[in-house]
Amino acid sequence: MNALFDSQGDHILPEQFLIMSLLTQRSPLNQKEISESMIKDKTAITRAIDDLVGRGMILRQTNPEDRRQNLITLTDEGERMIDKLVQVYLKWEEKMLQDISDAEKTSFLRMIRKVQQKI
Repeated sequence: MNALFDSQGDHILPEQFLIMSLLTQRSPLNQKEISESMIKDKTAITRAIDDLVGRGMILRQTNPEDRRQNLITLTDEGERMIDKLVQVYLKWEEKMLQDISDAEKTSFLRMIRKVQQKI
């Protein structure tokens, strides 16, 4: 995925894409919630968030209810970027899956769900 996003000139790492995607679904989140959702260590998430904050993609604000936490949200620029990257990803996914039948896709997803239930 690095090459996929780099080809767009965005230089977004996969974990940054996942953070931004997560924030489109649930926002605001604190860094611990992001780390736990992605099953990544806090240090790696902090580095990714620092970079995204520096690029104006996300905003980090102190939680008014608990000043020990930072709440993370997408900026308008971040929303535009994630919309663009999702379209790039969907085109790539379509190309990767073009030779796989609908029945094979359904079977694969069923197996993945079974594995997820065991985790």
